[in-house]
Amino acid sequence: MKLEGIKAILFGWDGILDLRRFKGVGGVEEKIAYYAGGLNSADLKVLHGRADDYAKGTMPSEEFWKFVGNYFNLKRPVVDDFKSYYVNVDELNKPLWAALPYLAKRHRLGILADCPPDKTKVIYEKGGLDVFRGRTYFSSEHHWTKKDRAFFELALRGLDVKAEKCLLVDGSVIDANNAMNFGLRVHLYKDNAGFLRAVNGRH
Repeated sequence: MKLEGIKAILFGWDGILDLRRFKGVGGVEEKIAYYAGGLNSADLKVLHGRADDYAKGTMPSEEFWKFVGNYFNLKRPVVDDFKSYYVNVDELNKPLWAALPYLAKRHRLGILADCPPDKTKVIYEKGGLDVFRGRTYFSSEHHWTKKDRAFFELALRGLDVKAEKCLLVDGSVIDANNAMNFGLRVHLYKDNAGFLRAVNGRH
């Protein structure tokens, strides 16, 4: 994949700009299943609905984590561990960040990420987002997620680019498929070497 015709690149956050192979609500789901002795389909539906509200910023952080503890009958230290796992930024992906100024000379860069308010705050506090020139789109700030066409449209307007001229770099198959359905080009991120080979047109 060469970047011919690509005017803008949107990066996901978890497992891409942040090194952790974060699984979002799926990771919390695994932890809850371990402590609660399994989850049925009804539990999963409730959890995913609340987590979606949390990511959109329409459900306050404390309310979400209180729900997790009460609904699944989990002790406070366990819930606090889940929250730390969900919210914290472990370590930035330094080799990829080092490549961003090079990419920024040729493409408009942005972030498109499903992040609840408290994680978004941590990311801003971490700093170093100047290379994106304000084109950072976090779900909690706009009340949409990557399930929503409107979230992609918002980012495309901010980047002043048509969907077919924008590349999404994301580690989620579901989010990648959503992006393709909305007309964006996609690189399913696995590691830096694979992405940089793709950027340079080498396979």
